[in-house]
Amino acid sequence: MKKFITLLFILILCVISGAVYFIANKNFDAEPIPYIMTNYRPANVEKAQESQILILGDQMGREISKYKQELMTAVNSAVTKEVNFYNWSEVNEGLHRTLKKLKSLKKLPPVIIYQASNSEFYEGLFYPKEMNNILYNICL
Repeated sequence: MKKFITLLFILILCVISGAVYFIANKNFDAEPIPYIMTNYRPANVEKAQESQILILGDQMGREISKYKQELMTAVNSAVTKEVNFYNWSEVNEGLHRTLKKLKSLKKLPPVIIYQASNSEFYEGLFYPKEMNNILYNICL
């Protein structure tokens, strides 16, 4: 009985310390990214929705376009129906913009290739005109 009470006490102590740790570190971000981007409208949404293989990213994703013909040949030789590719990458595009693009699609393509992280810190993350969005994100 003494072992059971000791184990129960240790378990309760661990749960309380974990809860205190997660509550204390909640919503801490040195540079709050404006995830709610009201004025950003991605272009060519229809082309991206109609593709079977969608390529996303920054300039690293753009580099895949050099190998598009080889990719198409390799993929189309393995399937019966021709597969179409669409490269929706943009130079210096941050991850938050790529996520906004994906959320704007009504139907996701079967295959999505993400090739990026070359320019994550290219954009300034704190714009004065986004102050309301940033304050909203901090309060979440």
